[in-house]
Amino acid sequence: MPTKLFGLILMSTVLIGCNDSDSETEVKETQVQSNESTIEEVNNEPETRTIQVSGTVVFEERVGNVEVCADLKRTLACSSKDPKTTTNPDGSYELSWESEAPHLGYNLIASWPRKDPLPKITETLAPYWETVAVGARDIYDGVINPLTTAELSVEHAMSMRDYTDQELQEGLDELREIYADIYDLPANEVYTKVAESDRYADTMAIQSRLSSHTIGIVTDPLAPAHVARKLKDEMLDKVDAENTSVQRYFIRNSKDIKKRVRETLIELGYLTKS
Repeated sequence: MPTKLFGLILMSTVLIGCNDSDSETEVKETQVQSNESTIEEVNNEPETRTIQVSGTVVFEERVGNVEVCADLKRTLACSSKDPKTTTNPDGSYELSWESEAPHLGYNLIASWPRKDPLPKITETLAPYWETVAVGARDIYDGVINPLTTAELSVEHAMSMRDYTDQELQEGLDELREIYADIYDLPANEVYTKVAESDRYADTMAIQSRLSSHTIGIVTDPLAPAHVARKLKDEMLDKVDAENTSVQRYFIRNSKDIKKRVRETLIELGYLTKS
């Protein structure tokens, strides 16, 4: 069953607390019978922390009875060993688990079968998928939505390449600024408030579909975002002019859209004229 990593909001707070034991390394003095000198014995047991996450899953509205997991190995999928829970009818959830330092990082993933009743935005953002899966990195206090999902995909693509840590961070900073332009939100709020932006569903659907056209042409992980910023207003105007949905517009005009994406990639310097 195909799974697509995309679209919802997982608003939450992450609290990390230490266990009751002293976090500093314990040093014990032991007398050895054959030698009167003192030997320092180090406690090598790893430090364990309890990580707690609580929040709400939202697509266009709150979504209950969907699975939320902590993707501890950051594989962009939930395994049988990952901590997981199910959202309440109002979309809220709580999740906690024990992790040993230094392996404290994680992604958050929420998923559900398409056959389940879902908010209407699913028809716009995930019209063909049998299973919808969405996620976010652990740096947004648990917030997860279509945009954090897109960022997670870009971060994953960059991490698979020879990017230095500095280059990766600079790329993600640039991505944040691009998204702020696309959704007309402050850069420091775009990931947490994107669902409140004007024409959020249509804009996100356009971004997703333009991305699918771009990825097959160039390999730069930031290229799809640049194309979406360049063409978003143009695509929205054309959708309105035809008085149709984003999905129908892209189906009807697939050939013209592919041509427009290629022209834009040339304008942006990703391609040269043949």
